[in-house]
Amino acid sequence: MLARIPLDRIDKNPFQTRTVTSAVTDLVASIQQLADVRPETSGLIHPPLGRIIIGGKTVTFHGQILNYEEYGGVLPCLGDEPEARVQLAAGHRRFAAFQQLAKTDDEYATLPVDIELIDDQAMADVAWQENADREDISPIEEAAAIQTAMLEFKWTQSQVGERWGLTQAAVSNKLRLLRLPDGIRSLLRNKTITERHGRALMPLLDLRVGEGALMDLLGHNDHRPDDAADVRSVAEVEDAVKRLIEQKTNELSEATWPLDWIPDRAEDAPGDGIVGACEDCEYRVSRNRRCSNLSCFKKKEKAYRVQVTGPAKAKEMYDEHTGWHHVEIRYAQCMACRRWTNDFDSSPTTWYRPGGSYTWLQICPECWHAAGLPEPEPEASESEEIASAPVATGTSNAPRTLDMSSTNSPEPATPPEPPPPPAVLVTVRILPDEDLNLLQRRVMVAIAEEGQPPATFKTGVYEGLSSLITDVCSSYFTIDISQEIPEEV
Repeated sequence: MLARIPLDRIDKNPFQTRTVTSAVTDLVASIQQLADVRPETSGLIHPPLGRIIIGGKTVTFHGQILNYEEYGGVLPCLGDEPEARVQLAAGHRRFAAFQQLAKTDDEYATLPVDIELIDDQAMADVAWQENADREDISPIEEAAAIQTAMLEFKWTQSQVGERWGLTQAAVSNKLRLLRLPDGIRSLLRNKTITERHGRALMPLLDLRVGEGALMDLLGHNDHRPDDAADVRSVAEVEDAVKRLIEQKTNELSEATWPLDWIPDRAEDAPGDGIVGACEDCEYRVSRNRRCSNLSCFKKKEKAYRVQVTGPAKAKEMYDEHTGWHHVEIRYAQCMACRRWTNDFDSSPTTWYRPGGSYTWLQICPECWHAAGLPEPEPEASESEEIASAPVATGTSNAPRTLDMSSTNSPEPATPPEPPPPPAVLVTVRILPDEDLNLLQRRVMVAIAEEGQPPATFKTGVYEGLSSLITDVCSSYFTIDISQEIPEEV
């Protein structure tokens, strides 16, 4: 039903998300030229489509959309209901043209509208189709239309795609653009950047990268772009995003721990002890096997060593060596979980070490018990052997000599000549570490015995560098230490 509606009684389609209306100057001139040819519509070839609403709701009667003829016609409806208004489904540019013409000509104070019975879903469909036919619609406006329809009608992404001719992936990509900061969305709305530029920035949202940094990535020479000419190509933006991700994240690797693994104990878990699997974690960078929470990553890596790889390594070491016994440890590293004695809440002193010359190999009691290993059987001669053991002396790169003066056992008539102990070399190096200041450096200590592979460990040290390293290594050997330390430290 065609009716002329006062301009002040007309509202726009609530599902129309386009915020920028193209110029209507040409349309105004066309309407004026056809005014005499089509007087019933004041020059419009196709009147806009609309519906009547009362109090913001579609007019209904006994639960059904009202038939305007039964109501007595469109105009009586508007006249009898002060809250009744006409809501356009399509034709917003024609409405804008009439608003401009009405400023100088009263003939255009009313707009010819084709009134139909249209429900909300049909209104959304018409708005989408009208936008699809226009070139000035932006990706942000499309995304807003999709989001509005999904919230209003409980549509899924697949249902939206089927209804509006989009793939589910396209719907998902457009919705993700709404997560971008206001400034980036403004560039998309103005078409300063393309939808592909916006999608290239999406992984950085998981890194909590601010709007300013995102702007710098888009523009040449790290400057915010003022127009499309200042914007980097999509490939350049993607490369810059990739480099930034590599700088700010750790790579997740199932070789370290499975992505579905969750720490068993709260005290070993990152943060407050409440942690989920990496595959569902909010700090996992989208579509990348990378973690953006470096603190959580390190804590979880340690938790996995303590709970999983440490006990497994302890079992492997136990099966490989024999003669396991208790040993009092002052400062050492567990060769199963790689923790040091000061990593434990209450520093344990009784650890486990195999027989033979493996003086650098020990297992902490936590890994030992977690692996279910049996306690070593005490030997009657163990204390005697320890008390009568010769003390090794010498330098770090020369065979050690034996001091038999403290031996308590009876001296045999013809004492056998003991074989020389293996030579021991201890090397200390300062490692570069950007996270530490000049008074704190990370140190690599390498201990190598003749015929054995070197054992290495790292430790953080402060100003008392030499004395600390001496204390560390004296837990293993009575030796001189060869230090290689840069002068600037």
